[in-house]
Amino acid sequence: EAYPLDSFSMVGYLDKRGSRVALVRRGGLIYQVAEGMHMGQNHGKVIQIAEHALSLRETVQNSLGEWVHREAVLPLQEAR
Repeated sequence: EAYPLDSFSMVGYLDKRGSRVALVRRGGLIYQVAEGMHMGQNHGKVIQIAEHALSLRETVQNSLGEWVHREAVLPLQEAR
């Protein structure tokens, strides 16, 4: 949770015994991320992993100072 979401990129996924795990790159390292894990600086919680993207629910303050949820998506990066 110490790094901004835009510093991560989804580079693949694995299906481990029926549970999907996203492969996420940050700073030259690749991490396995499962549903329910946290990432990003806005209290992001991974809510879904699909073949094409990882979805998170973030908690942020709106312009009135209220805490609200918003969805963020980390799409699968195409191979270069």
